[in-house]
Amino acid sequence: MKLKITLKIVLTVSTIVVVFVGIINRAAASTVSFEGASTIGLGSPVEVSVKLAAPSAINAVSIVLNIPEGIKVIDISDGNSIVNIWIERPHVVGGHQVVGSGIIPGGFSGTNGQLFALYIEADKVGSATLAVDPSSNAYLNKENGTADKLISKSFTFSGVEGKGNPSIDLQDTESPESFTPALSKIPSTDTVSSSTESGDAGVWAVVFSAQDKKSGIDHYEVAESGRNVDLSDTTKTDALDWKTAESPYILADQALKSYVYVKAVDKKGNYTIQVVSTEFSRWYEHPLGYILTVLLFLAVLYAISRKRNRTRRSR
Repeated sequence: MKLKITLKIVLTVSTIVVVFVGIINRAAASTVSFEGASTIGLGSPVEVSVKLAAPSAINAVSIVLNIPEGIKVIDISDGNSIVNIWIERPHVVGGHQVVGSGIIPGGFSGTNGQLFALYIEADKVGSATLAVDPSSNAYLNKENGTADKLISKSFTFSGVEGKGNPSIDLQDTESPESFTPALSKIPSTDTVSSSTESGDAGVWAVVFSAQDKKSGIDHYEVAESGRNVDLSDTTKTDALDWKTAESPYILADQALKSYVYVKAVDKKGNYTIQVVSTEFSRWYEHPLGYILTVLLFLAVLYAISRKRNRTRRSR
């Protein structure tokens, strides 16, 4: 009898401990929530913000949203996102999921962190629910990047006839924010020789990341040129040999004798161009280069003049 009572107590305590630990783990997990109208009219888009709450700092996120039947994703904006570097920008896959993953340098902790915004449209009457797929993860801002499951606060709304939705301005005429591309040496790949003119291991690349507060960054382009182009002259910048690129972009000119131009383009076609003046590119175009050129010219004239004077004296 005493043995049965003891076993019952042990089982009860064990159950309480398991439940308690589960509650703690659930409370400590990162949570994704949705903000938007709960009732929407058919046939016009509404904005739904995808938000993150993280009690512990995270530095990366991989998210998959399940899009229910009857809902169509019109557009996605990652403007104002806490994710600074997208590995895979949020996009629709197969018409029923939105997939995205990215890095948050320095980490994020807190509530109401904007991941991205969905512009959706209901095409039939009835209720529908947005939710995070169980395969989604956040990664803690630690050395080993421990995975932390994302908990979803599902978002249920109703599509109804005869209801007007608040108008949404999907226009974007603003260029991406100014950014600073930088040169960096990275380990060589199979497609590029690791030897450069300096004999150092690795290859030169340009790294970059830009932000666009409205529609979000769509893609980047890179051009290498020996000319120092005026960035305000669109005729000259359009004439550059632009190539679609991702960061880091391995330079074709490993001798660093070219200017490197990086263009950030948002989803509405607006763009911002920045230039990296490499260490050896066109030194004579810089103010110090002009001074050195003039001094060298004067030195040559002086040497010629002295030689002529000596020749005259010898006669």
